[in-house]
Amino acid sequence: EAANEAKERKSDANKAAESDAVISEARAKVEEIDRKSRTGDGELEEQANDVLFQVSVGCMTLARYLCEHINVLPLSVLVRATDTHDLLCLVVPILENPPWTRRLANGTWQKLTDNVWNDVAPDDLLTLTKNEAQVWLTLFALICNNELRKRYHFNSFRKGQLLRARRYMNEVLLDQLPVLADVQRFMDELALMDVPRPTAEQGGSSVLMMEQVGT
Repeated sequence: EAANEAKERKSDANKAAESDAVISEARAKVEEIDRKSRTGDGELEEQANDVLFQVSVGCMTLARYLCEHINVLPLSVLVRATDTHDLLCLVVPILENPPWTRRLANGTWQKLTDNVWNDVAPDDLLTLTKNEAQVWLTLFALICNNELRKRYHFNSFRKGQLLRARRYMNEVLLDQLPVLADVQRFMDELALMDVPRPTAEQGGSSVLMMEQVGT
């Protein structure tokens, strides 16, 4: 009887061990499936962010083309560019923090060229890429367009915003985009001008704005 009881206890122990092994194996498989699922979600989110970034970069090119041909577009486009969205002020932060230039953790500089990140030597950081040129050409189109100048009224805030871009203009930049000499000259003249403070119509408070809509 004692021998039988020992065999039964041993059999129960073996069954318990086998059961624990099955449970552990099942738990490991569940954790692996969950991990793969999270990895898949992360990859999808990364792809979505990459597509959004590429679209945003492309919008800068569209903005430049709109500004260059704004004289032949409906009046509502001009109103939105100068008053509603104030593109001139929106361009300056992009010059200060360009999304197409980054520095990796190891100190390597990279620039986005044709939707591909390429390593750039520190000595070549001032060499313009297509994306960087688009921003400067947009600024040129906004400042050197006579119709936009008539419509766009400078105040102390707008003046301060635009002059923040002045420190990025240098001989290396002008050698690559000579048309920016007019922009530099305008900024130098603007720095000497006395401009009023922002009024209600320029964002000081809420106002009623009427806009002509094409039919």
